Order: sequence, then structure tokens, then C-alpha cells
Amino acid sequence: MSDDLVKRLRDPAFGTETTERNLMNTAANRIEELEAERDDYAFKWAEANNTYSEMHVALSELNDKLAKAVEALEKIAQHDIQYWAINTLAELKGEK
Repeated sequence: MSDDLVKRLRDPAFGTETTERNLMNTAANRIEELEAERDDYAFKWAEANNTYSEMHVALSELNDKLAKAVEALEKIAQHDIQYWAINTLAELKGEK
């Protein structure tokens, strides 16, 4: 829609006064500036949304690791300390 408007502003009818042509050209330039600004904000919003999603995944993974650590500590308190400590440490390091 705005592409058509910009095109019409840049190509006025024959006989249009110079001052009108200048005003129309200025309006077309401003429309293009606003479109570029909108596109920039849309890109930044999408980028921020992706960052938020990545942070959410990382937080979820950290919560899972913390839950495993808590579970392991509870088992350590009840059972064979060395076995659970070695296995939990390997899991938290991603070695298992």
C-alpha cells in the first residue's frame, strides 16, 4: 500500500507545480524513513524475543540441574555418599 503511495508521490501528474512536487517528494521521503524505522524496530523486537527464548531454555536447563543436585544430596544423606556424589557430578558436568 505505501509503495503505491510513494510511487504516486514521486511521479505526480503532468503540470503539477514545483512547490507541490517538492512537498510530495518530501512526504515520500518521510514515508520511507518511517518504514525503515518500523522495520528496524521489528528486527530488534524479533532479536529480543529470540534472546528471551534462549534465556528461558537456559534457565530451564539450570533448574533441571539444580533439581538433580538437590535430589542427589538427599540421597547422599540417606545412602552411599561416594556412589551418588560421583554419578551426580558426572551428570552435572554432562559426562553421563
